[in-house]
Amino acid sequence: MINKTQFQVTYHGKSYDLKLHQQSFKLQISDRHSQRATIEIVAISEKQLVSYQDPDIGNTDYIDTIALFIEHLQIPLSDIKQKDFRSLQAIIIDYEQNWALTPHPMLTTTSDIIGVITTQQIHPSGDYITALKAGFTHLSNGLFQISLTGKTDDINNEAVSDFSLIFQANLEIEVWDAQSSCDLRELFTSYFHEQDFEISILLSDEGVQQILTATVKETALHEH
Repeated sequence: MINKTQFQVTYHGKSYDLKLHQQSFKLQISDRHSQRATIEIVAISEKQLVSYQDPDIGNTDYIDTIALFIEHLQIPLSDIKQKDFRSLQAIIIDYEQNWALTPHPMLTTTSDIIGVITTQQIHPSGDYITALKAGFTHLSNGLFQISLTGKTDDINNEAVSDFSLIFQANLEIEVWDAQSSCDLRELFTSYFHEQDFEISILLSDEGVQQILTATVKETALHEH
């Protein structure tokens, strides 16, 4: 397999081939009742010239980044087979939403996606994604190659109209519950083998609840 990073976008009708500055791939488990995990994906380009106008400042070309944020994309935890993080590579996401008919809903259930999407945007324009295809290929030790293609809403003067992104990122898993007294380690091991992960449990910044963070060990089993 050829490992590569590619981030292409069409911004105000012009095509850009961007280099990535920051990327992350996170899985979040909020409680034992929903039986769902939330996938969060962030990809931020390096600074380079993109033309946009800030009405508060004036008509200027800015050196800025283009960033893709995908949040609240939920998958059933039952899709994680044999408590194996590599099972994520069997998940294919195919999502489409007509924002003109259903503008920016807080929660949208669909039949053509595993789980639901609520918020997903590309910045700086803040355009909402109207179509998304995503796939995850496990390379080794929790390092995934992530492939994303999609289109965005063109209401805001057709800013980012489409994108294609392939990058690598390490899987990080967060687990928390509304009650800080719950056993987060027990909740985590309900879905994953503990021996594959480095685990830490800390209080949140507000000191209200605990947060368990798990990253895949370098010594975790390789793919066969």
